[in-house]
Amino acid sequence: MFMQEYETTFLLLLPTVVVTLLPGLVGIIACLRLSKENPEVKKSWRMALYATLASVAITSIYHLPTNLAFMDQSFSATEASGRLQLWVILHWVRVVLALVASVFAIQGFEKSINVRLD
Repeated sequence: MFMQEYETTFLLLLPTVVVTLLPGLVGIIACLRLSKENPEVKKSWRMALYATLASVAITSIYHLPTNLAFMDQSFSATEASGRLQLWVILHWVRVVLALVASVFAIQGFEKSINVRLD
C-alpha cells in the first residue's frame, strides 16, 4: 500500500527539496567566495558547505534512488520495510546536518557583520 501511494507523495515533495536546497547551496558558496579575505569567516562558511554537501550526498546516493524504487514498486513488502527504516535513519542524519549547516551559516553571518563593523 505504501509503495502504491508513494509516487503521489514523492512528486509533491521533490520540488520543495530543489527549491529549498539549491538556493541555500548557492548562497553558501557565494558567501564562502565573498569571505576569502577573512579566514575566520571563511571557516564558518566552509563548515556550512561541508554539512550541506554531506546532506546532498546522502540524498543523491541513498534517498533519491530508494524513492524512485519505491515509486516503481521494486521491493517486496519486507524489503520495503527495511529500506524505509534506513531511509528514516538517514533522514534524521540529514536533519542534523541541516542544523549544523544552519549554525555555521549564522556564525558566518555574525562574523561577517562583526568584521564590517570593526
